[in-house]
Amino acid sequence: MSTVTGHRSAGFYRVQERQLAALARRIRLIQGPVVVCGDFNVAGDSTLLPRFLSAAALRDAFAAADRRRSTPNTSSQAGRMGTT
Repeated sequence: MSTVTGHRSAGFYRVQERQLAALARRIRLIQGPVVVCGDFNVAGDSTLLPRFLSAAALRDAFAAADRRRSTPNTSSQAGRMGTT
């Protein structure tokens, strides 16, 4: 299994968009399971996160786990990660 971590630059949408696209391309080259985690400085309601997950062929494990909970989760980004 591969593990990828990152800390993307904050503040500029286009910069973040390019950085996440580059990261997605690199992740797609990894053979086998991969867990991607890190502080991407992306708001939960940003279009960047779902586009990154799609481009990297990842699913949001945090969101999937949250849908299975019986009680609501009040955290927005804490614990968010992507997996293939």
